[in-house]
Amino acid sequence: MDSKSGKNKAKKSKPKLRTKIPREMKFFVTLIVLVIISFSIWFGIKQISKGLLKSKIMKITPEAIWGGSGSQLGKFEQPWDVALDSNGNIFVTDFSGNRVEEFGPNLKPILEFGKAGKGPGEFNQPSGIFINDKNQVLVCDTFNSRIQEFDENGKFIRQWSHQFFGPKSIVESTTGKVYVVDTGNHQVQVFTPHGDFIRKWGGFGTANGKFREPVGCVWDPRGFLYVADSNNNRIEKFTGNGKWLETFGIPTWHGKTREMPYLAFAHGSLWASNASQNAVLRLSPNGSIQAIYTKANGGFSGAAGIAAYNNEIYVVEKSVDMIASFLIPNN
Repeated sequence: MDSKSGKNKAKKSKPKLRTKIPREMKFFVTLIVLVIISFSIWFGIKQISKGLLKSKIMKITPEAIWGGSGSQLGKFEQPWDVALDSNGNIFVTDFSGNRVEEFGPNLKPILEFGKAGKGPGEFNQPSGIFINDKNQVLVCDTFNSRIQEFDENGKFIRQWSHQFFGPKSIVESTTGKVYVVDTGNHQVQVFTPHGDFIRKWGGFGTANGKFREPVGCVWDPRGFLYVADSNNNRIEKFTGNGKWLETFGIPTWHGKTREMPYLAFAHGSLWASNASQNAVLRLSPNGSIQAIYTKANGGFSGAAGIAAYNNEIYVVEKSVDMIASFLIPNN
């Protein structure tokens, strides 16, 4: 055998060296793949959710729309919240007008009370409003950081405060306790009907039972309190004693700079305003969206305060100084 050819054969049969991929590079590539897969799953779920929400949008024709911009009786300078008494009279807080206006069931203006100031019966941007079973009117005097109470004719009865910071919602329970959403302090405070402090709960945070800029609240027939936690984009449910029960996210809310969510309860459903979508939401008591209502010729512009009376929903269109009402659909 030729020694030279043997050497050549030996050289040809020599295995090729493989390039070794560094461990750090393998980790980096794996990480990128996982990120891409996670993003694809997230995007797919989001698209499915969008499709499901879109399928729930319902166009409705309001029964009535009234108001308009102005300082005269029957007009508004940024309406905020709405409530009705047992006779069907409609009360609206006029935030920038520093007053409360009352309309009859026929939507004709009846009276107004309040003006800018710090004295009894005066306001510094009133927001939340509630009318109890005695037809007494409870108003959140937001930046005077107090609650004021009036009779049905607008006569001042009493006022109280308890280290409030911009309260924006108020409701009275069937047991007579008054619940105030103390927005700036991120908490709920509870009082007797005469304004004596009972308890408070909440505090700033994202954990269950905590809040970030809560706004609206409503007491349901079963004895639970729902609170719209605006900057956490969710609603929280509590017992009357403040025990946290449940939290559910609202996917169409987009934080306090775009939302001023108020709540109502009617026909077994929870109702919520949704300003960023110019819509009103109808939810089950456990938070699933049943329907998203907008007007046939457009949305509820800057939807804020909301109230239910008999078979009708009343919505404050804050952006256009109007109030709209519509019949509750049978769905």
